[in-house]
Amino acid sequence: MKIKIINESEVDIKALKIIYDKLNCFDRERISKMNKSRQIKFLIGRYLLVQEGIDISKIFYNENGKPLIEDNYFSISHSFDLTAIAVSNKPIGIDIEKKRNINDKIKNNILKNFTQKDLIENHNLLFEEFTKREAYIKLNGLNLKYISDNISDYKFKTYNYKNYVVSVCYL
Repeated sequence: MKIKIINESEVDIKALKIIYDKLNCFDRERISKMNKSRQIKFLIGRYLLVQEGIDISKIFYNENGKPLIEDNYFSISHSFDLTAIAVSNKPIGIDIEKKRNINDKIKNNILKNFTQKDLIENHNLLFEEFTKREAYIKLNGLNLKYISDNISDYKFKTYNYKNYVVSVCYL
């Protein structure tokens, strides 16, 4: 398993043009419908994949919109100016989140099994649980409605990176 994290400011716009030229027709169509900020994030994710030797022209999508490629597994996550990828020879999901206020509905779904004491003792708990669940969703190609699923059968690596929490989900 390889994990890479990069700040948007570290990528030269010329490099993103080269990445754009490597996209398949479907991804070029997708990116044309995005705003400029989202386009840059999308291209940075593909830039990191190319650095790991993945031929991004061969990316395709499942019925839920999860990007896939034969013979490799990867996952991409964005939070503010950071992009993170995980690449593996087994199914994998990654999520990166900047520590900040989160929507109360999501917070309640994630934290319903934790006591107030748990939350007071561990300020990172919310973001650890949130990123684990997002990584689980990405590994399985699901959508956000599965955020409160039982994830106990999965393995996770969770760590702090600057003012962010990163979780990787794998089997």
